Amino acid sequence: MAGNEAGALSGLKVVEIAQGWAGPLASVLLADFGADVVKVESIQRLDWWRGAAAGADDGFTHERSWFYNGINRNKSGITLDLTQPRGRELLLDLVRGADVFIENFTSHVVHQLRLSHEDLMAVNPRLITVSMPAYGSDGAWADLPALGTTVESMCGLQSLTGYEGGPPRIQGTSWDPVIGLHAAFAILAAMNRRRATGLGQHIEVSHIEAGTQLVAGPLLEYLLAGRVPPRRGNSDRTYAPHGCYPAEGDDQWVTIVARNDAEWAALGRVLDPEGALQRPEFLTVESRLEHRPELDDALLRLTSRHSKEHLFERLQAAGVPCGPVSSPADLLADPQLAARDFFVPMERAFVGMHLYTGSWIRMGRNSARFERPAPTLGQDNEAILAGRLGLSSAELAELAAAGIIGTRPVPAQADRQASGTETGRQS
Repeated sequence: MAGNEAGALSGLKVVEIAQGWAGPLASVLLADFGADVVKVESIQRLDWWRGAAAGADDGFTHERSWFYNGINRNKSGITLDLTQPRGRELLLDLVRGADVFIENFTSHVVHQLRLSHEDLMAVNPRLITVSMPAYGSDGAWADLPALGTTVESMCGLQSLTGYEGGPPRIQGTSWDPVIGLHAAFAILAAMNRRRATGLGQHIEVSHIEAGTQLVAGPLLEYLLAGRVPPRRGNSDRTYAPHGCYPAEGDDQWVTIVARNDAEWAALGRVLDPEGALQRPEFLTVESRLEHRPELDDALLRLTSRHSKEHLFERLQAAGVPCGPVSSPADLLADPQLAARDFFVPMERAFVGMHLYTGSWIRMGRNSARFERPAPTLGQDNEAILAGRLGLSSAELAELAAAGIIGTRPVPAQADRQASGTETGRQS
């Protein structure tokens, strides 16, 4: 996926102290296109996503987290204990030469560390700082920690998700990427503005505010009609059929949608040579919506006779929206993704060679590059602290002895963090 020229963001310097998914996603998008991103952790408080690794702990389980490794590629990684004056001082030295600073902690954590926007601007007026508080930096909830799943529920998404008559359902995947993408866009906008003014600025991306746009339709329905949409499972209020139907084989499924009578007729020509679907109650969209249970029952009897690949090819050829329900194993073998070289092989210490998802953004001359895997803990301490900040070997040794830097987690803190009790933990 390497382009013919330098990365589109080559020369941009980013310092990240973010954890989890939202903040690291914003910075990895920049890194993929050439930005120089330095990720800062501490041996006392690792990125909490390192704790998602499974398996017996031989002292290096934190290096095997597929979540962490997948979202932190193309970054350098150092450790600094920011609660110690010398650690904070070294971070500020990095910030002096940076363009962007990214964090996603609760506001009180940033202020306790004296790393607010005002603190950072005092050493670098051109700096663009990014905060991602779950509920914003003011108001009664400003200092409450959160995870993407809890914010989902508070934004209304979970109340709309689930089967008809059943309880709400946790999505668990939608929020953090939305916030990270918004932050990346805001950084580029602020960079463009800095060209005119020469000054940086603070960007705040609130999870609860950015995420609420995903329920814009139901919000408008309530405002205009005073009606809260019910949970519908896989069904749709305007299309029928609309759902996942069994295909041939164990736990094989296909998604089929017929948006109008023409697509329904095309579906019938492909699946129904015997006319089982040609019932009066299925002839119009309105009637199919009214008789959805009978429709779904009749349709699944037909789809279960064919493989999902066969259904996908035949129905798409007939103009009917259809897609196989793919597992992770299916994705790795997907011929379309393979033809586009979407999965990128990358070797990393402690886990070996694996395929990682590539960039979904293609640029003709400045495509994303995948030049290094996610850093191991403190991997670039010497390269950054000595090579960039000019520290001597003796100074590095002193920092290590004081616990300000290191390459192994402090066990007590690592255990506490893995249990999900880390103060200020946020998506």
